[in-house]
Amino acid sequence: MSALQLQDKVILITGAAGRLGRAAASLFIAKGAIVVGTDICPIEQSPELLRLQEKHGDRQFCFIRADASEEEEVRASFLAVEEKFGRLDGTFHNAYKQAVKPVLELPLDEWNAAIKGSLTSTYLVCKYSIALMISSGGGAIVNTSSVLSQTAKINNAAYGAAKAGMNQLTKVIALEYAKQGIRANVLLPGDFKVEEDLARLTPEARKAHNERFLLGRTGTPEELAELAAYLLSDAAAYMTGSLICMDGGYSL
Repeated sequence: MSALQLQDKVILITGAAGRLGRAAASLFIAKGAIVVGTDICPIEQSPELLRLQEKHGDRQFCFIRADASEEEEVRASFLAVEEKFGRLDGTFHNAYKQAVKPVLELPLDEWNAAIKGSLTSTYLVCKYSIALMISSGGGAIVNTSSVLSQTAKINNAAYGAAKAGMNQLTKVIALEYAKQGIRANVLLPGDFKVEEDLARLTPEARKAHNERFLLGRTGTPEELAELAAYLLSDAAAYMTGSLICMDGGYSL
């Protein structure tokens, strides 16, 4: 069996109802993983996740409604994973929250909500992942950050700060738990859109949008999911504490 496969690995995906979460769930299952999806939104709002559940059954894909920034909900979701599967091999953390305003117009409550949704959620999901992975004999964590954690953009102070904090938190986790067999890495995506987004643009706007990238196009959630799958697989056994940028050359 290829080391790039995820055969029989129990992998938890936060933000599973989002575009990247849905793409990752489908791909991981195709690679043989047992996927637990969590999201603040109910599964009934995600036809794609419902189809996955119907096609593969509760043994291959199960869904838990949980807010990744609320400790009791995170604790309960990991307890459910432990009770059902007895272990956790990988976590792909995608939950986040933005506050798109300039600093002087950004109220403290919106700042706090963005930090809680993007950074505190990372701390909580990683904390409970680590505990269950240690009892499982090790595992891999992949946190989804952003190129905006390293490249500034107006109206993104809270989001950029939270994602920069995620980068550093992941490095510390890699240092602290390597001896327990836990790897932790970070993805730094650039712009990832689906065709329905691009279809809303005029031909001129679409051309200008694509010219922002050295490779001449935006990325897709499926491409990012493939990179996450690699980092969660045994093929990436020698990678930890790394920040991997996937942005089509946007940040150069």
